[in-house]
Amino acid sequence: MSKSFRENLAISNSSLELFDFLTNKSVKSWQGHEKDITKVLYCPKIEKYLSSSRDKTVKLWSISQEKPELDLKGHDLVVTSIAADSENRYLISGSRDNNLNLWDLQTGKLVTSAYISRNLISDIFWSNDNRLLIQTGEDKEVRIWDPYNLKVIYSFPKKQYIQSSCHISRDNNYAITSSNGFQGNGCEITIWDLRKRCIVKELFGHEQTVTCAKIINNDSQIVSCSNDSTVRLWDFKNHRLIDTVFVSNALSSVAESQDQ
Repeated sequence: MSKSFRENLAISNSSLELFDFLTNKSVKSWQGHEKDITKVLYCPKIEKYLSSSRDKTVKLWSISQEKPELDLKGHDLVVTSIAADSENRYLISGSRDNNLNLWDLQTGKLVTSAYISRNLISDIFWSNDNRLLIQTGEDKEVRIWDPYNLKVIYSFPKKQYIQSSCHISRDNNYAITSSNGFQGNGCEITIWDLRKRCIVKELFGHEQTVTCAKIINNDSQIVSCSNDSTVRLWDFKNHRLIDTVFVSNALSSVAESQDQ
């Protein structure tokens, strides 16, 4: 197992845990949300973690503190997705209230908000060059947005199952989405070419909904977690499974931690 895969942030219910997969032990844990956490995000520029929750809030955490540094309130329903720009100065959050909110992470203030009619947002991700925002939702469509005016640039064809998460490679050329499913039907990770605007490959192996998938380790690997209580590591270039870690509970999100 690669060193970069050793420590990743995982969540279960309303708690966050920094987990060492080699020793199978928790390194650090945080509590503060009143309801289940939906997504987590590591911000390497400021070396902090973000979490969104069913309690309608987004919180900013530091490895050296027990309490959140910021408590962002502005959604009316569960916050389903969070995405930060490459400088970790701004955050966009998406919710089941159909709103995208743009936040200033230095001040904790809401900058602007956009309403998306009839689209319950499942996930969003800001590209490394800050030019694109990818978004998935319960309408099974994958959209590419301009993150500053929040207008759709283009959409990919609809998938068979709801797309649960999305991510963009560091070189900004590829994206991945993960799929709902059951008993091996659906449950795939889809690799998209953002330049040719087409599917590259679908990765199968999870037996239940793939709740989160992210491209890690300098665009060489994908890490995914699922309701089948596994975390899987994939070769991004060769499209093959590298390793599977079995955990005690179904996980809803993972985030890469930088090597120390």
